[in-house]
Amino acid sequence: PEVIAGRDGVSPIQGRAAGDHFGAALLSTDANGDGVNDLLIGSPSDDLAGENAGVVFVLWGGVSPEEIPTTAGDLTAMYSASPGERAGAALG
Repeated sequence: PEVIAGRDGVSPIQGRAAGDHFGAALLSTDANGDGVNDLLIGSPSDDLAGENAGVVFVLWGGVSPEEIPTTAGDLTAMYSASPGERAGAALG
């Protein structure tokens, strides 16, 4: 699976499956309005909700490095409802 590389002692985050294109698009924004930026991570070829439906994962801001999940399955996920939609191919 694709991996967003870690640095400075932070573990990398690994996508759910090879070919999901985990990390294809990234967006830093305050998604929940708490005043702290969060990281949206696109995985447009994720097949959990249907072939190439895609998913956008959320890494909530303000967590310590020890609290950062190491796999996409442990992140909050927003799934596409339609196969082939490729949610997460572009964010912004």
